[in-house]
Amino acid sequence: RETISGTISFKNKYMAIPFQNMRVFATSSPNIKGGQSRKIANVKADGTYRAVKPDGIDPLYIYVTGEKDDAHYVPQGTTSMDIIVK
Repeated sequence: RETISGTISFKNKYMAIPFQNMRVFATSSPNIKGGQSRKIANVKADGTYRAVKPDGIDPLYIYVTGEKDDAHYVPQGTTSMDIIVK
C-alpha cells in the first residue's frame, strides 16, 4: 500500500496548536468539509506524520486540523508532502 508522509508547520507561529493535538484527514474534494473526510493519521509531537493512502478516495486531497482554506491535492505516486498551515 502506498504511504504519504511529511512535516507540518505554521505560517504564523501565534496560530500554532500543539502537533500532538492535530490529525491528518483525507477527502475527495478540495473543499474542507468535515462530514466528507476520513481521519488517516495522527501528527506526532515533532510535527511529522505518516499515513497509508486510503482506498476509494480518488482524487485524493489531504488536510490537517486547523486548516480552513483548500485541502492539498496528492498526485498519483506522491509519497511526501509537507503542509504549511496558514
